[in-house]
Amino acid sequence: MTAYRFELRRYELDPSIEPHALLAGCGARAPLLLDSAGGDPARFSLLAFDPLASIELSSEGAGRGAWRATLAALLARGRVERADAALPFAGGFLGALGYDLGVEGERLALPREPWGQPLLA
Repeated sequence: MTAYRFELRRYELDPSIEPHALLAGCGARAPLLLDSAGGDPARFSLLAFDPLASIELSSEGAGRGAWRATLAALLARGRVERADAALPFAGGFLGALGYDLGVEGERLALPREPWGQPLLA
């Protein structure tokens, strides 16, 4: 099993650059933006792309619950080296959970996700 080592890449951007413009520039690289939005302190926005894994769940419920084991295995393979204590996040895993993951484990006949997005990335 491959071990992952995460190295922080920190870029200070001109304040005139909008995080959403960077997000749009990622195209089909499955980007994830944690935008600090406006107001105080609004100091950090995080942009991640090229996920290590994406887990697809069928609407029929086949294989449901397997995502937990897959996520645990990914977490066990990662090693994060804390580079800068001043940052709120210094490397590791960011993820996105789809709304329909909330009914995982229920015996519901749900329609297929219409936009082709994974429930967990």
